[in-house]
Amino acid sequence: MKKTIFAIFFTVLLFSFFGCQDKEYWHYFLRGSILTSVKESKSLISTDTAPRSVYCFDKDKDGDQDLFVIADDDLIYDFENVAGGRFATPPPAYIVESTPQRMAIADFNGDHFLDMAVTNQTSNDFALLLNSYSGNYNNMVYQQTGNEPFAITADDLDKNGTQDLIIANLADNSITIYSNEKNKEFTLKIVKPVGEMPFGVVTSDIDKNGYPDILTINYESNDLSVIRNAGDFYFHDEDIYPVTGNPSDIVSLDFNGDKYYDVAITQFESDSVTILLNNKKGGFDQSIQFPTGVSPTSLIAVDMDYNGWEDLIVANADEDSLSFFMNGAEYLDRFKYGLTPNFRANHLNVGLLNDNQFYDLVLCDYKNKKILILFDVIAPHSF
Repeated sequence: MKKTIFAIFFTVLLFSFFGCQDKEYWHYFLRGSILTSVKESKSLISTDTAPRSVYCFDKDKDGDQDLFVIADDDLIYDFENVAGGRFATPPPAYIVESTPQRMAIADFNGDHFLDMAVTNQTSNDFALLLNSYSGNYNNMVYQQTGNEPFAITADDLDKNGTQDLIIANLADNSITIYSNEKNKEFTLKIVKPVGEMPFGVVTSDIDKNGYPDILTINYESNDLSVIRNAGDFYFHDEDIYPVTGNPSDIVSLDFNGDKYYDVAITQFESDSVTILLNNKKGGFDQSIQFPTGVSPTSLIAVDMDYNGWEDLIVANADEDSLSFFMNGAEYLDRFKYGLTPNFRANHLNVGLLNDNQFYDLVLCDYKNKKILILFDVIAPHSF
């Protein structure tokens, strides 16, 4: 009798927690804060100007990912990875136009080297920095955008083999979509309205028609805008999905293993992350919400433990911590990890920096002008 009562209570508790009765969710059992395999190998770098965002990629094809930092004073720092996560100092810096914010990384001109496109918020343009084959970016061109461009991403929207650009404009409540028709020559193709203050943008083929769709999270209107791609640069008007708590960042991932792309969204004011689940028709009508630390502002999705499921890591801007959500076929392991005291991460990224197969995390602290690298964060054998 007692076992029966407990089973009923536990079932009600699970239904209440997940907020739905879809059998698809039952293979997730929230284990709680039991994983303790985060390693302590780290490096702390001071910068002369406050860092806004960080990125890792191999600029010179030497096999080591390098570190790029967008910072105040209209600078992009270039930390060259000498070997094993050791960076040459002082780093050279590239000067762009006013208030650079975010970066898209892709081979924009078809030479098989990675280039950068950077949004400049107060000069209302983006800078295209082309790789000179040796890992230098002295070839730079600018192009106008909407008002206060912030988030940016690259994808082949028309499947012609070149990387196009999508930029979210904070003051216009719009996205500008650029076609890369001639390998580095961008043509403004279309402007689409979205919600108020689009803080993040991603692409993902959520309806499986073969073309990447565009999704923005909108901080002021508390919603998600979904603009479906019909091909040949024809985009439908936005579909709107409510999201509470001032959404601050977004990633796309297959959270539940059904082969359809879902989205995860940080909610700055409600100290939480919400996963919106794809209904297998390209819509989102169910969600799961989990608490984070204080003021989650940056989010990444990556399979940290190589178990075949993408995990989520959240940087909490007003608390010296990261929130981990380790995903698996039959569980979700959630825990927080304390950072260096008083390190307040405003942006987070992932890389492979020190010559092994374990992912490293890179965070920037705008207020204290610091970059923190956590090496080999989670090893697969820990599971």
